[in-house]
Amino acid sequence: PTSPTYDLGLKTDHHELRVDPSNSNHIYVVGDGGLHESFDMGKTYIRHGNIPVAQAYRVAADNRDPYFVYTGLQDNHSWMGPSATRHWLGILNQDWVEIGFSDGTGKAVDIADNRKVYSSSSGGNLSLVDPITGDTVGITPRPPAGESGYRFDWDAPVMASRHTPGTVYLGGNRLFISKDYGSTWTRTDDLTRQINRDMIPMMGVVNKDIKLSRNDGDNISEISNFAESPLDPKILWVGTDDGNVQLTIDGGVKWTELSKSITGVTDGTFVGDIVASSASKGSAFVSFDAHRDGNFKPYIFRTSDFGKTWKLVVNGLPGDDASVRGLAGFPGKPNVLFAGTERALFVSHDSGDHWTRLAANLPTTQYADIL
Repeated sequence: PTSPTYDLGLKTDHHELRVDPSNSNHIYVVGDGGLHESFDMGKTYIRHGNIPVAQAYRVAADNRDPYFVYTGLQDNHSWMGPSATRHWLGILNQDWVEIGFSDGTGKAVDIADNRKVYSSSSGGNLSLVDPITGDTVGITPRPPAGESGYRFDWDAPVMASRHTPGTVYLGGNRLFISKDYGSTWTRTDDLTRQINRDMIPMMGVVNKDIKLSRNDGDNISEISNFAESPLDPKILWVGTDDGNVQLTIDGGVKWTELSKSITGVTDGTFVGDIVASSASKGSAFVSFDAHRDGNFKPYIFRTSDFGKTWKLVVNGLPGDDASVRGLAGFPGKPNVLFAGTERALFVSHDSGDHWTRLAANLPTTQYADIL
């Protein structure tokens, strides 16, 4: 019953096992593949496909009406589906179309052509997909011969320009920029702190000496998120997993590192998300996620002067159980901001000065990305 393990049978990567206290032959197994039930102590399983939950990394949408939603799932591929249908039962499983394989991560859609979909899987593996024909072309940038490989986060960010058709961005240890749908790429300098992970201790053991599941498929010193200004495509904000906040105002030629101007959070903390505000060209919000250090406090900072000064804006967010996972602005209303935490979704109507929980019909869960 456990093979093949990817899409059929009992999928690997188990999270939970429950045994019926009145019947030990009756068990439940929960994992990346959903909920499975057995009545014969695991000899055979029933897979329950009627539970509307998934482990989504990132989400995107196109400009159709009704728009389509694109998302990547943990160990369950990449998918697209309509936001509304004419079916009397609403949106069905059959309305969702697979557009990528493996661990689906970042998604983006060209601003002028919804048949040009950028779909990535773990480690920055990026493809250009035509969801109508199913044609897929690998477009991941590669280093020149003789150079060491690029570093990509497991959940490397990808974004299509909101200004220019054909322009797409991909975050690695550098920011990669293509203006021809990924056919060719330019690259920035390394925007990270270039930390040598081999020398970092974990639970008393130096990383290079770890033998079992070393790094677990992930690296360090990579871009974790970035944003393109809604007012000027040459203004780009970049955050890294080792604490850098970088800004360019000339499309990526010159960069200014801003983290030294941000006080109130430990230096080197993972940059969670970035919102380039429409309030002004120099306005942005940056969140930091310190839960890896055992710190679950929320950290959201606001600037209006291109990062020269920053203000902590977390009034109304829970103080000890609210690691910020996602940020998003509301188009056309620069004072409205959304923050997703480990438990709930919050909204601010005054540029982050005050936050209120959005509780109506929303579950208590992690809000990793907001569109």
